[in-house]
Amino acid sequence: MKILIWGVSCVGKTTVGSLLAKKLNYKFIDLNDEIKKRYKTINNFYYSFLSNYSMCVEKTNIILDIIKNNDNFVLTITEIYYKRLVDKILKTDTVSVELIDSVESIYERILFYDDNDELEPDSIEYRDKHRDYYLKDIKQSKLISNKEYKNIPKFDINNRKLGYIIDELADYIFEYLN
Repeated sequence: MKILIWGVSCVGKTTVGSLLAKKLNYKFIDLNDEIKKRYKTINNFYYSFLSNYSMCVEKTNIILDIIKNNDNFVLTITEIYYKRLVDKILKTDTVSVELIDSVESIYERILFYDDNDELEPDSIEYRDKHRDYYLKDIKQSKLISNKEYKNIPKFDINNRKLGYIIDELADYIFEYLN
């Protein structure tokens, strides 16, 4: 089975996806890690494109390559905000689910990294200093994902304990298949 975990930044895709893969004894693949293999850093990737659309096309191509060349995996997908590209991925032989959570819970997970993808030491202090900006940004991201990911089943993690989330998500995915 090929499982795709979608969601806005900091919703918990990597944590949930890696634990789900472990539970299912599947390979875990993080799209950001695949991007780093090709572009060295996430910043290099972002700076390689003249438009957000061309960047999302490249993300889509990477995802399609992963789907084509792997079996039994959980793949976490960073934002692709173009319905045409999302639909192209959804037409593959995969199971998709979007993780959702409250704006406040997502905000609490925000961390910042430098140009070499190293955690910034004052990340939380910086985040809290700009709280209103990041809350607004998360709300905007959620609005966009509601539109672009409307055909993807939702799974609300509701800031619950990880053990419960992983068990429920596994059940949800297998229920969805039947």
